[in-house]
Amino acid sequence: MFELNFAARFRVDGATQHPQPADISLQQSRLSRTSRAVTGGAEPAVSHAYTCFQLIALVTTAYLVRRDRRVLVPTVLAILFVLGAQVLFWTYTHPANVATANWTVPTDDWARLRRIWEYSHLARAGLQALAMTSLIIAVVSRLPTRRRGYHYY
Repeated sequence: MFELNFAARFRVDGATQHPQPADISLQQSRLSRTSRAVTGGAEPAVSHAYTCFQLIALVTTAYLVRRDRRVLVPTVLAILFVLGAQVLFWTYTHPANVATANWTVPTDDWARLRRIWEYSHLARAGLQALAMTSLIIAVVSRLPTRRRGYHYY
């Protein structure tokens, strides 16, 4: 049902979806109700606490493995990716949230703010995925290598 509703409301043009102009107010009211129901006002505090814990854990890890370059380099890259995600949040996502009171108040430039908000989330997710990949590389590089003179069949 959702797919039919979505297809009826949006015209797909390449990789982006462009909302129909008459549909913006309906989208705003739905997004406003959903935002109030889902977040309840507590989500940003939990998210910021998680991010602080994440950065503290990464910096502590980098300090503990500072002599092992194979682990230190991917850990420092993970720190940079997480910090990059924070820069994107405070530069693009947060101003859009403030301008729309966490998507509960319609604005004149709602479509532009929504586009910025969505693309900033996409970029942040990519940076977080790169951070996780860097940490996986750091863990795998610590695994002992097995060198044996015979083969298992």
